[in-house]
Amino acid sequence: MSNEEPKPWPQSLCHRCAAPPRYVKTQSSVFILCPLLPEKYPPQPVLRCALFRPLAALLLLLAPAAAHAAAPSLVFKGGAVLQAPRYRAFYWGTYWNLALGTDDRARLDDFFRAIAPSPRFASVLQQYDSRLQPGSFDGSAVVTGNVASLVTDADVRALVQAQRPAPDADEIDVVFLPRGTEVTAGGAQSCQEFCGYHDSFQSGALRWRYIVAPYASCAGCSFTNAPGLQLDTLRRDSSTVILSHEMAETITDPDPAAGWIAASGEEIGDLCGGSKGVFKTARIDGFELQQEWSNADSACVTELPIPVAKDGSCPPGFVAAQGVCTEAAPAKTGCASADAGWLAALSALAGTRRRRRR
Repeated sequence: MSNEEPKPWPQSLCHRCAAPPRYVKTQSSVFILCPLLPEKYPPQPVLRCALFRPLAALLLLLAPAAAHAAAPSLVFKGGAVLQAPRYRAFYWGTYWNLALGTDDRARLDDFFRAIAPSPRFASVLQQYDSRLQPGSFDGSAVVTGNVASLVTDADVRALVQAQRPAPDADEIDVVFLPRGTEVTAGGAQSCQEFCGYHDSFQSGALRWRYIVAPYASCAGCSFTNAPGLQLDTLRRDSSTVILSHEMAETITDPDPAAGWIAASGEEIGDLCGGSKGVFKTARIDGFELQQEWSNADSACVTELPIPVAKDGSCPPGFVAAQGVCTEAAPAKTGCASADAGWLAALSALAGTRRRRRR
């Protein structure tokens, strides 16, 4: 390798890009492509990446189609699964107290209030541990002070440890970086090689589980299925897509590679986005989320039917119907139940006003 010409992209991308990058097969070779920034990092031949797994990649892509047509599957490695996840958000830096930052913070807090306790969000994850319940949101705090344009994972861990000196087993700390700040972790840098990540670390008998959410303003971290969105809407939807990806992975594999993972090393979110370059998304309770992998369906799904509990109960806001829990219809109000005659009178009045304006 030392006699080869310099590579046009960082060597780290050969094994770090979106973990793993997308494979591209031609008639004569197999290439890998960074799905986050394909215009910046051109495809590289697999065999030129010394740190990658070229043999596995070649066997996978050069084998007959029938040999690799089977759907992936998550396998339990015996580690922890969070049964009652509790989220606490930390907004790092003075940006979050500015006008735009305050709006962003309010939107993200609303996301946690809706999605953390959502039975719909938890429904896909519960197949991996029958004891798993919808989570909760413990609130948020702004950690003021100047933040460098580039921070490290060690910096994030120090912040988490200072803010949560005694975490319990189900706590998940979510650190939001301010606009203009990127983070390095494992030799890779946000907005170039990843858009967010989760991890854990231990000190003595205590273990911290955390998610790092860089500001989703770079082109490589914009994910949506809806064309023509305003940039602000695109950024906010992208933030919740990335966040839901990391939330699902932190629940099912809180200590990376020790919980539920595929043979490829991918987690529940990776199988439906990120490593494939396209996030499969859907909306739950008004927020854009990534779909997650379901072993039961061998597919990426938004939600699964919520079974009625043994005592016949359903989560709040749901009612039992034919063995499953469905969302209760909103109660009708006097205004909402106006009869056809009243609506017709309003329509006639509107038409009269239009004629008078002429």
